Amino acid sequence: MTLYSKLYATTLAVVMAILALIPSANAEHLTQADFTSSISKGLWLVEFYNLCNSNQVTGYPQVMLFKEGKKIEEYSGDRTYDDLSSWVDKRVADYAQSSTSTLSSTPSTTNLNPNGDVLVLTPETFGKSLSDGPIFIKFYAPWCGHCKKLAPDSVWAELATKAKGQVNIAEVNCEQYGALCKSQSVDGYPMLFFYHAGQKVDFRGPRKIEPLEQFVLRAVAPGVQSISAEEVDSVLKKESVFFLVLYTYSTPQLYLDDVESAAKPLLGTPVVYKSRNPEIFKKFDVDPADGPALIVIKDHETKPFSVLPLSAQTTVPILEAFFQHHRIPTLQQLTAENFPDVMKHPAKPLVVLAAFDMENMPKTKLGEEIEKLTSIAKRWQTSAVRLTDTRPTIFVWMDGDRWSKWLKSMYGIKREDMPTVVIVDHSRLLYYDADAGKARLQLERESIFAALESAYLGLLRPKHSENFVERTMRSMNDRVEYVGSSAWAHPFITAGIVVGFLSGSLWLIRRLVEDDLPSGSYQSTRHNQWKPSHRLD
Repeated sequence: MTLYSKLYATTLAVVMAILALIPSANAEHLTQADFTSSISKGLWLVEFYNLCNSNQVTGYPQVMLFKEGKKIEEYSGDRTYDDLSSWVDKRVADYAQSSTSTLSSTPSTTNLNPNGDVLVLTPETFGKSLSDGPIFIKFYAPWCGHCKKLAPDSVWAELATKAKGQVNIAEVNCEQYGALCKSQSVDGYPMLFFYHAGQKVDFRGPRKIEPLEQFVLRAVAPGVQSISAEEVDSVLKKESVFFLVLYTYSTPQLYLDDVESAAKPLLGTPVVYKSRNPEIFKKFDVDPADGPALIVIKDHETKPFSVLPLSAQTTVPILEAFFQHHRIPTLQQLTAENFPDVMKHPAKPLVVLAAFDMENMPKTKLGEEIEKLTSIAKRWQTSAVRLTDTRPTIFVWMDGDRWSKWLKSMYGIKREDMPTVVIVDHSRLLYYDADAGKARLQLERESIFAALESAYLGLLRPKHSENFVERTMRSMNDRVEYVGSSAWAHPFITAGIVVGFLSGSLWLIRRLVEDDLPSGSYQSTRHNQWKPSHRLD
């Protein structure tokens, strides 16, 4: 196809009338008879292949922009889809703005971190700070050694400076405001929580300025970002998981708005992109004629891992479920940094955990085992969706040498058992290390698949990661924390209950004492004994 033919197919598809006065948003073929009357209303992008002399067309192809019947600009940029599409979008936005009410609007301003300082929060200011916009909060104790590395005069202050005008950076002294920290589930120091758009994310990454800054900037970036054809390959190499919205000019804006809303809880991890470039449709083997779609790409491949068509029935909850279900890579190493994302995943997944003795295992053998586990994970996730509509399955592997004590205490895995695999239900602190026939799980597809199916169907008897005493203590602690958090959340109701309980107790004690005393009046004797009085007064 020649350059002229490509441009003709592209630009003719986007010839449009912006005003509602134009009856159709489809491309129109203009003739000498209707050219002037058509372009007199609205904004028109026209590629000329006839009517050339009357419009001073001197070469081919030539693209002009008409507004209300008058030529206002001639396109002189590169004849690529991305450049032409971007140029059209800019002109359409300018026209839409100029066509609206002439009332001037005051530009919005932001008070986010205006001076690049660390905010010191108290129980009185905490709630308002969350409503002011995105905020990254450090919960700490003054005596904590790790906290001192994030002291206001070091990394945390540097982060506040770099995030000036974009994100509020704050801290809470948990020794001074223990109840506030407890209400935010702070169970160690320091804990870094990012709050934005009603979401709370526990940051467990390295406490260095580069990863902290990268996390913050990614979290406040637009929920859905545009991507060009030239950027796709670099993103494929860099991201193990990313989402891509493929749409056309005819896609209703409501569909894109719903995707934007559903993507906010991700806080940029993983990234959600969008494009209407035909080259990107072709790269991922998606037919534009099938309509807009949300696809997920995993493991640096060009074949979509899963495709969700976008329609009026694709609601925000459906989109959110799709994001949560597919946001985790097919296989990843479980570390302290990604532990919350995996084990504390909101969908409460079953986690297939393989442990390798990396100290004594040859690297080639380790690579083979990881490759085999990756193949098992891909096969399961593409063939067993019917079993995991509500609870996804996540596959991970661990350095059994480094985490040997934890693996033994939680799942009874000993070094001599490695390589081995267990299925973990961390939300309930349960695990499975054998199939329905009580045979120990093996790092083989048949063994893992059979155990997963039985676990999802409730046919396997789990083991507890805690002993009886630990389970009892945790249950009691959960109840105490529930009562404490309820009292903190409803202080007036709690005070009323306490006053009512004390008043009722005093009244009951008084009644019991009165009922135990003999009838009649009593008077004291000199021996401090009581005797009945027969006086009538």
